Amino acid sequence: METIISASQEAILACVKASVGGIDRRSADPVSGLFLIEKRGALVSITASNTESQTTSTATLGPPRGYTSLAIDARKLVEIIRSVPSDQVVTVKSHSGKAVIRAGRSEFKLQTRPGEDFQLFVPDPYLGTLTMPQRLLAEQLEQVTYAMAGAVDHRPYLQGAFIRSEKLGMCMVACDSHRMAFADRLEVLVTGAPGAFVLPRKVALELKRLLTVSDEPVLISVGRRQVEFKFGDVVIISKLIDGSPPDYRAVIPKAVDVEVVVERRVLADSLARMAVMAGSSPLGVNMALQSGVLALDLASDNGEAHEQVDVEYAGADEQFAFNVHYLTATMAAIPADQVELGFSTKGGPLLVRSVDKTGPVHLVMPTRVSSTADS
Repeated sequence: METIISASQEAILACVKASVGGIDRRSADPVSGLFLIEKRGALVSITASNTESQTTSTATLGPPRGYTSLAIDARKLVEIIRSVPSDQVVTVKSHSGKAVIRAGRSEFKLQTRPGEDFQLFVPDPYLGTLTMPQRLLAEQLEQVTYAMAGAVDHRPYLQGAFIRSEKLGMCMVACDSHRMAFADRLEVLVTGAPGAFVLPRKVALELKRLLTVSDEPVLISVGRRQVEFKFGDVVIISKLIDGSPPDYRAVIPKAVDVEVVVERRVLADSLARMAVMAGSSPLGVNMALQSGVLALDLASDNGEAHEQVDVEYAGADEQFAFNVHYLTATMAAIPADQVELGFSTKGGPLLVRSVDKTGPVHLVMPTRVSSTADS
């Protein structure tokens, strides 16, 4: 009986949790629900993959000698490790086509398959690399990915985050037909050929989950068909989506007709309450600019909601309307205390950004201004 893993429950759980996001729950392929566990001396790597990506986490979990490669049910292994008290040592041994998992007086046996049954991604030559702090990539993903198109959108190149490396740095954009989030001139170290790619939605969200808010580096290696993210003890390899979004810089208004500054948290809380009345319906919230006040009104089949937010405004009365859920998501993505709202009186998008004009630019397309009777 060969010992593969012998470590604390916390150490093993951290390793398996880093990889488990790569499991495809919907796939009918039985291999897609497996972990590939490879032991090379004391180093143990745990890999999960799906049709889009492959995630590997490595840690010092095993005895110092030996090599083992086997595949095991990923979800069951995670559930077993989670169920064990955090102060216990867990051992995983391989014996006669089974993994024997012991912790204290508990013992579990899971069927295994040969490691060669697990299909690893074929390496793709990398043309260029980007290096940046983990916190910077995590911050930009947090502020941009909310605007990615959903799976129902027939344009795959909008179902992810578009990233372009340039001589002056890197930009990131996500958009659908109704909104856009754009971060420009991120300070990164670019080597080799600058490149552009669309990162699949699931991979972008997985990166958000795993990246830490630290200055530790993340190395991004870009190829023609795939991209690799390497940070800490984790490596994520992702296939790329063909195509690119529209000319995002051309979509951003050069000037706005009406500009006001508002406390982000106050407006975000008001919109969240409006969204409760809207439920899952894609309803618009009317925004009426009046002297010193931004009045919010929403009407649904269930009733009405009215709020007022103080703003510094002394111009003529104006009315606009935007999808309440899009506005709520936009406000939640911005970390600034104050935001600047740039309105178009000619039916153009609402421009939202931090009051110091740093960080990403957010756009939300308008809807039809409605009355209570219309609803």
